[in-house]
Amino acid sequence: MSKNYSNKSRRIIKNKMKIGRNDPCPCGSGKKYKKCCLNKDTKTSTNFNSYENNESDPNQKIRDNYSFQKFAQLFEGAKAAKIATDVGFLDGLRELGLDVEGLSENLSEMIGLEEEFEMLANINDIFNEHFLKRGWIAHESINFTAMKKAVELADNGHLDEAEEVLIDVYDENLELSVQMMRWMEEIRPRNELLQLAYEDYCAERYHSCILMLFSIIDGFVADTKEIDGNKCFFAEGEEIYAWDSIAAHQTGLTELRKLLYQNRGKTTTDEIDIPYRNGILHGRDLKYANKKVAIKLWATLFALRDGIIAIKKGKKPEEPERFDLIKTAQLIKENEIRKNLLKEWKPRELKNYVDFPESGDSSEYPDESPEKALVEFFEYWKNNNFGKMAEKLNYRFFGEDTLGKKVFELKTGIFQDKKIKSYSILSIDDDSPMISDIKVNLTIQKEDTEISKDINFRMIYEKEDGEMELSGMKNGSWKIYMGIYDI
Repeated sequence: MSKNYSNKSRRIIKNKMKIGRNDPCPCGSGKKYKKCCLNKDTKTSTNFNSYENNESDPNQKIRDNYSFQKFAQLFEGAKAAKIATDVGFLDGLRELGLDVEGLSENLSEMIGLEEEFEMLANINDIFNEHFLKRGWIAHESINFTAMKKAVELADNGHLDEAEEVLIDVYDENLELSVQMMRWMEEIRPRNELLQLAYEDYCAERYHSCILMLFSIIDGFVADTKEIDGNKCFFAEGEEIYAWDSIAAHQTGLTELRKLLYQNRGKTTTDEIDIPYRNGILHGRDLKYANKKVAIKLWATLFALRDGIIAIKKGKKPEEPERFDLIKTAQLIKENEIRKNLLKEWKPRELKNYVDFPESGDSSEYPDESPEKALVEFFEYWKNNNFGKMAEKLNYRFFGEDTLGKKVFELKTGIFQDKKIKSYSILSIDDDSPMISDIKVNLTIQKEDTEISKDINFRMIYEKEDGEMELSGMKNGSWKIYMGIYDI
């Protein structure tokens, strides 16, 4: 094949076949595509096409992601709509029931949030600029309050204090974060190792926790079929990108891998605070067993989870959504309802055995209540209706599994050889309009053994797409979020 292809020819070839970054370049040079014509191709592509792969523009920031651009356009549309309402262009819609003054006021409130949006849009890039070199990256599920505080401290030169904030928040939320890992297809075979790593961390056995996390991280990436090559995370040249992702942005996981994978050619007894993979596994960094190294590896694992979720979505970008006045008016109205619900919400003060039955039929519990949903789950379990049981679990519990696979997972996994004998609700605590904690004593028959144990079930109210919602909106249902793995 001749090497003298024009830019247009290369784009035609590239469009007809999927070319991976590590594939031979179609120009015939014998080099990898990323080392040859990738930059030439991407320089001639439009900004819209650059959404498809975040690596297409070396100067691209996380704030350039599709989601942030979409919101930026909505703000611009809101400004234009505000002008239209103020000069009377929408007065003709009054007869159709449009509250023009109310819309103008709500648009003003929306526009007033632009400064906060700008902070949200920029903070991920600022975080990576401060903390990537220290072994942290921004990702979708990072605690935003802690990230914001860490950035503020770093901006003022207090990087060590900022790291302590991050360490504390990951440590405090570690159990929940580990639970959120378990549902992923590639992690399920590693759940036992994940639990052992967690137990070692809690017992301050950092030496074994860290080694186990390296193994889990590598295998997690290798088993993710959506990542080209199915190589381990720490494999030479491994690059993890997804469009519209924070964790899998070009400034995220791939750059973090480079830091953690760097050569450590000299044996040292100095304590390290970055989990250098080669130095630790090859016996060069001898004083690696500390909390900071361990927690940074946990953070890497959770960032990988977020990045791989984005990779699995694999959706091609659409044009950023244009401002729709009617749709915006509806969203504003819904948000007003949410605002009032939050203002008026109070947790129920339920007394044990007085305000709710200790046990009984699900029909005895209030409709659309978290306790009714949980009792229905127990009833389905008693009747071996695993399909209905699966419907009561939160949206992300099984990942992308089909219903048949979900049923198989329940029957042959957690609930294998387990029968529910009885249950007793001990307490119900409403944490928010979307979260409720229910403590239950379960009696379970497992083969010839009867087991009685107290389990805390966390219930969340979510819409069909898995997005959490206020229960008062009545556009979703209560699902089991935590507690299943304790059965």
